[in-house]
Amino acid sequence: MSTNQKNNAETKTTQSSAVNAFVSLPCDKDDRKVLPGLCCCNCKWQMKLMCHPWNENFCKGQISEQCGWICTVQYPDGSNKKEATFMDSQHGVCELHEERSN
Repeated sequence: MSTNQKNNAETKTTQSSAVNAFVSLPCDKDDRKVLPGLCCCNCKWQMKLMCHPWNENFCKGQISEQCGWICTVQYPDGSNKKEATFMDSQHGVCELHEERSN
């Protein structure tokens, strides 16, 4: 196993352990089990995903209609620049949570 493969495996194990530690406590805004205060609903990176009338299927509708949530967090290494992650729920958890100020 190369050093890079070993580091990737260790990173995945650490991330998995961190997420597993989070799922044992209740969220204060949802029935799912995540660490209180560290739910995606409290994160500065979460934004509403809005519909567009020209969409064919997914998220078709008026721009005033919400069709989901996106996470716009930027990885420390910048590898996901100009990317967002779709979520169908406002609630969740990850290791890159940053508290929302508003």
